[in-house]
Amino acid sequence: MDWLPNELSLPSGNLDDDYGKLFEVFKRDFIETQLYFSGEKVVYQEAIDRNAPGEYPHGFTHLITRKNGGQRIIDYDRATKLPWVRAIIEHSDDPSIVVIKKTQSSEKYGLTDNTYLWLESHDFLVVLRRITKGFYQGQMLITAYAITEQYERKRLYKWLEEGKNSGN
Repeated sequence: MDWLPNELSLPSGNLDDDYGKLFEVFKRDFIETQLYFSGEKVVYQEAIDRNAPGEYPHGFTHLITRKNGGQRIIDYDRATKLPWVRAIIEHSDDPSIVVIKKTQSSEKYGLTDNTYLWLESHDFLVVLRRITKGFYQGQMLITAYAITEQYERKRLYKWLEEGKNSGN
């Protein structure tokens, strides 16, 4: 997989500096250049995340943080892999990426068409949601993270099998 970028180095230990360095990568990969998945524009939630240090959009903070109780905190394992997100989307047709499409229901969004791009060999997952109404239209970049628990892998394998059985 010569297309997979190296992980970032974040040696400063200074949260503001790390956020700044990470946001430069996010700007390069998602703001300054357009990205498409399945012929649709990849968008991100632009609203400012008031829980983050600084003025950063939710679409960015959800790629570098994880829930911890009632708040989100930086997840350095996730954050250092930020350059992988665009690369995985761009190379989603590569055989090393498992693509799982799943229609799901939630109280907040109703029925959603989600795509899970799983770089199985590195246990890294990118989640997109197809948005067809409202301000954001296209493939919404929801999150990306390292798979660390066996139950998460089992869930993905189950969804993959369900998709095969339904003819998707």
